[in-house]
Amino acid sequence: MTTAQAAIENRWDPSERQDAVRRKIAGAPVGSVSLIGYGGAAGGAKTNLLANLAIDIALECPGSRTLVGRQDMVDLQTTTMAEFDASLPKGVLVRAYNSSPV
Repeated sequence: MTTAQAAIENRWDPSERQDAVRRKIAGAPVGSVSLIGYGGAAGGAKTNLLANLAIDIALECPGSRTLVGRQDMVDLQTTTMAEFDASLPKGVLVRAYNSSPV
């Protein structure tokens, strides 16, 4: 890890409910699989949680590849990608790979 990589930190202030999910994931035993139900109405910060968890995991594991997807491409483009881009800390290098939706 370079000095530049070590200096990048995701400054995210999760809501109480988002932090409960983050703590559950952080407390899971190594090698385990966690399935967490997190639902609610539109505007409940579900996409924000997903984007910031993906960013946190990617920053914890430099060089790793992270995939965030949605069932429908239009949802990925209009909400998830916008939230992810808005949540990225300054200094993060993003490589985009474009392919046709499947």
